[in-house]
Amino acid sequence: MIRTIIVEDEVLIRIALRSKLESAGCEIIGESGDGAESIALIKKSPPDLLLLDIKLHGKISGIDILKEINRSLSIPTVFISAYDFEDYKDEISCDNMIAAYDKPLSDVDIMGIVDAYKEFIKNKKE
Repeated sequence: MIRTIIVEDEVLIRIALRSKLESAGCEIIGESGDGAESIALIKKSPPDLLLLDIKLHGKISGIDILKEINRSLSIPTVFISAYDFEDYKDEISCDNMIAAYDKPLSDVDIMGIVDAYKEFIKNKKE
């Protein structure tokens, strides 16, 4: 199972993501909609995969979370957003970024995330 943390501030989207990811074989080890809480959660229990919304309510964005986490950890990350990724491509670009998906995510998108994670890990081992 792919141990996963979901960072998404919209509760209904987070619930739907949890359900879809669990159906795809992921184990959700944590979820949060708050930037500071997310950072603490990720540092306390680093996941295999991080699903991260770019824009969160409050002062800390998904991009801020990624920058903070990347100081000490390298966690494969998938960004999700309702905003245009072109506006953020430079900020979200890093060695451990797997993919970026537009919200809402379909079942096909979820399987794409799982497949992209597996491919990322396979390539990292080679």
